[in-house]
Order: sequence, then structure tokens, then C-alpha cells
Amino acid sequence: MPLPFRTAAVGSTNPAKVDAVRRSLARLSHECALEAVDVPSGVGMMPLGEAETREGALARARAALERTTAEVGFGLEGGAILDGDRAWLTAHVVAVTRDGRIGEAAWGRMLLPRVAAERLRAGE
Repeated sequence: MPLPFRTAAVGSTNPAKVDAVRRSLARLSHECALEAVDVPSGVGMMPLGEAETREGALARARAALERTTAEVGFGLEGGAILDGDRAWLTAHVVAVTRDGRIGEAAWGRMLLPRVAAERLRAGE
């Protein structure tokens, strides 16, 4: 089944994020052109909590559309969730189309080492 779009943009130049989108699109269609654009997430270097992580992904997807002529913009954002003395790694992916449709996915949580939790609490 062909994709409903032929051009896409990802709101990042981070090689891991660009490759993730490129590989995902390639599994669905080899006819989709992908452009990577450096855009701000509008959130901190390590967003804290699900809401802030989602906000960063949504901002990246929308900014990717604004700065390109792509039909769909993708935003990927990793973040952390502080829970007591523990910290969890999480991630969100958002796709936004020019007609305003939004698709979202969230990655499950992965427990981070205690030293990472301590550094996040210290604001590092």
C-alpha cells in the first residue's frame, strides 16, 4: 500500500533520528523523499515528563513542516521521567500533515542507572 505522501521532513539533523525516520519510511515505500532540518524543540536538552517530551516532538514536527515544502513533518524527542529515586528514559514520535492531522506514538520506559537519576535531579 503506497504512502499518502511523497515528501517528508524530520525536525532534526541528529543522525539517529534521521535514520530512524528514513528506515521506517523505506519499509513502507521507496518513493518518499526525506529532508532533515535543524529546528528547535522548544523544550530543555532532556525534557522531563511525558508532557514535555511530547511537546518537544510536536514542536519539531510542526517546525519541520514550516521550514520545508514536505507534505508531512516528523518530530522525535527523548526525555526522562523522574519517579521517586528512579529515572526512566522515554520517547515520543509525532507526525503532522499540512491539513492538520496528527499521528503519535510513545515508546515505553527504560530504567536508567541511579547515577543518571541523580544527575537529572541535579539539573545536569
